[in-house]
Amino acid sequence: MNKFFLLVFTTIWACTALALEPWQGQDYAVESWRCGAPLIEELRANDPDNKLNDPSGQYMLKESLEKVSESNLKHYEKNLGTLSSDEQNLLALVETKFHAPIVHRTSLDVAKLILKDGFNFSSPVKRGVSARITPGIEQQLFAGWDCFFTSVASPYGIQNYGTVLVKLKNKVKFAWGSIYTGFSWTKEIAQRSIYDTATGWMKRKFSRQVFTNNHFDKAIAYQIITNIRAGSSIRSRGHDYDKSKMLKKLLSYTKANKFWEKVVAHRLGFFEAHFTDDISLNDLKFVQFRSMDMPTVQAWKLPSKWFQGQSDGFVQHYPRSE
Repeated sequence: MNKFFLLVFTTIWACTALALEPWQGQDYAVESWRCGAPLIEELRANDPDNKLNDPSGQYMLKESLEKVSESNLKHYEKNLGTLSSDEQNLLALVETKFHAPIVHRTSLDVAKLILKDGFNFSSPVKRGVSARITPGIEQQLFAGWDCFFTSVASPYGIQNYGTVLVKLKNKVKFAWGSIYTGFSWTKEIAQRSIYDTATGWMKRKFSRQVFTNNHFDKAIAYQIITNIRAGSSIRSRGHDYDKSKMLKKLLSYTKANKFWEKVVAHRLGFFEAHFTDDISLNDLKFVQFRSMDMPTVQAWKLPSKWFQGQSDGFVQHYPRSE
């Protein structure tokens, strides 16, 4: 009998574990302080759209967020219907060749801690410090103080957060993305003050734009297609464009950076990504500094093998001012 229960438990655990990609790491229990957990707690209590599909409330945090992401993908696919040949080509291009860039911006001081001292990128909660940037409304909505933030789509990240560009590998750790930041979503979509209390309705509605990082490429391609069909953009921003020509233009690019520069210029696709796991050196593709900062970086005496060239080394530098 004990062997029977062990077999059942092992089978259930294996099926559950297979919900995650191997590179997405270990799952966590749904605890209020963890990045994304308030959304899942709300959906466990009230899920009229059946996004979570977890009636027993037994799925762990990452699995639960993936269930929400899968539901949102199905909603996209239903609304899009049959894709044209150009739309299918764009989806294939993003999924197989031009993976959406995942970029974090930071300061020289933080970059030194990571590169010279080997510290991980970790959330304020895990480091036991106060969150300096993440507003309280994002803490209420999705436990933002436990998130490590990056952008998805922009090849150069969000310049406001520092001059050092940190490019992450596409298949590392677990993250979920939202089209809007919690701050902008509260003001523009929920039309609430950022000083109001986040309600259950707000959490349920915010969850409709959540996608996990195993779905980033497909979801952002769907964003692009949706916006081009409508001749629109995210948050009604970005340069105007001719929707009859935009798909052909995007498909004409042979370099990923040029493709994503065009997407971002017209605000056709974007995620703010929230990593639930710490990010280490092994998870980074490269770290890029301004040329003017390289004398400072060289004084850190980093491994010489990191400096293989201006454009292809682990530590890079470019003549940019921002």
